[in-house]
Amino acid sequence: MAGLPKKYAKMGFKKGWAAYKRSKSSTTTPTRRKSSSIKRRTNKQMARKKRKTYRRTTSSGFKPVQVLIGGGAYGALRAKISNAIAPLTSKIPLGTIGDEVALFSLGYIANKKMKDKTIKSVAQAAMFIEAARMGEAFADGSAFGTSNGVGGNLAFSTLG
Repeated sequence: MAGLPKKYAKMGFKKGWAAYKRSKSSTTTPTRRKSSSIKRRTNKQMARKKRKTYRRTTSSGFKPVQVLIGGGAYGALRAKISNAIAPLTSKIPLGTIGDEVALFSLGYIANKKMKDKTIKSVAQAAMFIEAARMGEAFADGSAFGTSNGVGGNLAFSTLG
C-alpha cells in the first residue's frame, strides 16, 4: 500500500488525503481539542554544591610541656651557642645586646626553617628569652654600653 487507498482516491487528491488522515487519527488516538497552550514555567534550580566545613582549631598559645622542653633545652644550650658565636657578636655594633640580637636571629631562622615541633619550640623559647633580655637591657639603660662579647648575664650585672 504505497499510496492512497481506492476508497479515498476517488475523492480526488486533496479531499482524499484529508479524509484518509482524519480516519487514521480517529482510529488510532482520540482527537484532542487544541486549546490555547500556555507553557508553564518550571522553576528548576540547579543543585547547590556542598560547601566543605572546616573546624577552626583554637590554640591558646604554648602548652606547659612545650614551655618546659623548649625553655629547658635552650637554657642548657645558650651558653655554648653564645660562646660559639662570640667572634661574630663582638663585631656587631650594638654594645651589650649584640649577643642577644644574634641569638634572637638564630632562633627566628630556626623557627622558620625547621619542621620538627621540638626544635621549633626550642627556637621560640630562644626568641622569647632573648627578647626579654633585650627589653631588660633597654629598661636598665645598659643596652648600648660597653660590649661584653660573650653575652654576660644582664640581670646580675645591673644589681651591683
